[in-house]
Amino acid sequence: MTDRSAATRAPFAAGTVVTSDYLPWARVLATSFAAHHSGARLVVALLDEPEPSRIRDDDPFELVRPAEIGLTGAPYEWMRAIYDGFELSCAVKPWLLRHLLTGADAALYLDSDILVCDSLAPIAERASHAGVVLTPHTLTPLPDDGLLPSEDTLLRLGQFNAGFVAVGHAGGEFLDWWGERLARECIGWSERQPMRFVDQRWLDLALNYFPVHVLRDPGANVAYWNAGTRRLDHGPDGYRVDGEPLRFMHFSGFDPGRPNVLSKHAGEPPRADARTCPPLAALCADYAARLAQAGLDPATGGGRPAPELAGAFPLTPPVRAAVRAALVATERAAGMPAPDPGDAAAVLTWLRAPATAGATSWYLLGLHASHIDVSRAFPQVPGGDEERYQAWSAREGVAFGLVPLGLGGGAPAVALDDARAFVALVNVGELLSDPGLFAGLADSLSAADDVTIVIHDPGRTPAAFAEALQPLLEALGLDGPGAPDLLGLLQPAGPAAVAPLAHAVLTRRVVPEGLAHLPRAADPAALRRLAEGAASPRRLPAAGHVQ
Repeated sequence: MTDRSAATRAPFAAGTVVTSDYLPWARVLATSFAAHHSGARLVVALLDEPEPSRIRDDDPFELVRPAEIGLTGAPYEWMRAIYDGFELSCAVKPWLLRHLLTGADAALYLDSDILVCDSLAPIAERASHAGVVLTPHTLTPLPDDGLLPSEDTLLRLGQFNAGFVAVGHAGGEFLDWWGERLARECIGWSERQPMRFVDQRWLDLALNYFPVHVLRDPGANVAYWNAGTRRLDHGPDGYRVDGEPLRFMHFSGFDPGRPNVLSKHAGEPPRADARTCPPLAALCADYAARLAQAGLDPATGGGRPAPELAGAFPLTPPVRAAVRAALVATERAAGMPAPDPGDAAAVLTWLRAPATAGATSWYLLGLHASHIDVSRAFPQVPGGDEERYQAWSAREGVAFGLVPLGLGGGAPAVALDDARAFVALVNVGELLSDPGLFAGLADSLSAADDVTIVIHDPGRTPAAFAEALQPLLEALGLDGPGAPDLLGLLQPAGPAAVAPLAHAVLTRRVVPEGLAHLPRAADPAALRRLAEGAASPRRLPAAGHVQ
């Protein structure tokens, strides 16, 4: 993490993350923050390109784009592809906090729908010493009276609210860990994954992993989830909560068109009711007026078309969820990097490729993992339901909008372009890092031997494959007519799909799960002995997915 010397750092800086439709909310946040923190920096990370009319010359904040906080290239493009605007806004918080810490002792993240009502300097000072400061949703037990939110709500959504997080330099490891998780696991709550709620559930684990201070200030992060259990008063010195200053009010779920309702998430009747609490009603009316002055038009918003993945197909919510699940499964498979999200051909090849021995593609495996109705209808995937699932995906799956055209049905099988009597599999990553793996291959095997070495290099183009391996093959004497038969398997495929091709694995490493049943050879001589000892070598059918 880049850092300035302690002598030149500000005591703290603050920031928020928005899409362009939330700029009016960020404007209110920034104005209220500036009223209590003269000269302090507030940064707004903007994730999309707004219409010019949405930007004001006198905006009281510093506008930054994703690249300026370290979000660039394919890693960020995948985040944009697998998350909607809300999920992405939550996912990039660790990057913004790191950016703020480059010039400050502490960094404060505030959701854009927060109104600052008093100084946050004491919290920032606590973060600079403690490392991480988190605010609980509640400080007192909620009564079991059937109203929302309930304790069951908090058990599902997390004990801390991620709309406010403060970190100091001692919280660097926390930001690294949180960012790694949010790069793929920042999804909204669903029946299929009840232990996720965007960035928030991870904070429950952070309490045990890192130096965390739990802020028990009743005036911090007041919102619909706790306002019903705290006493709000208004007097000459401003708003107070349980006798303490109201530091900031979090208007999560607030609709300025209905200023007498604190939050659309609060249920009916709500625990905290602005209609029966005059100080809360005054706060809500004031906030609605500020939003209108900041340019928010309640009648506008929404209606944006779904983005596309590499121009290949629209990322509707179920398709986006399926792609995310496929991406996570692919990256967890040994030797399976994600393709470039901007390369339509590579993306489609990957999503169509078989992920199971039953030829279920990565996309369909992702849909099965992310859509509870699909997994209930076809519970044995992988397994006995695969053929039925693939047939459904090509018809009903496409008709229901769950499967883009061209991604339904069974995946084309990975097979070799000729019948091969004995096939050994090598991972290109291991070969490039350990060229000695092939040392002596030309002496142990020749073109006359009926042995084929398949080099598994998923996602690389033929030209890039040749460029990476040609110097090594030349140095080892494996590029001439007398060299053993070498093939490059460039189609993305997991171990379960590759295993039927091979009789052995040439490796010095632990064999990946899915290939562990195959014999392992640590050098060419051992491979030759395996080939000679094969009782009935298999003949693989011809097909065209090996280059």
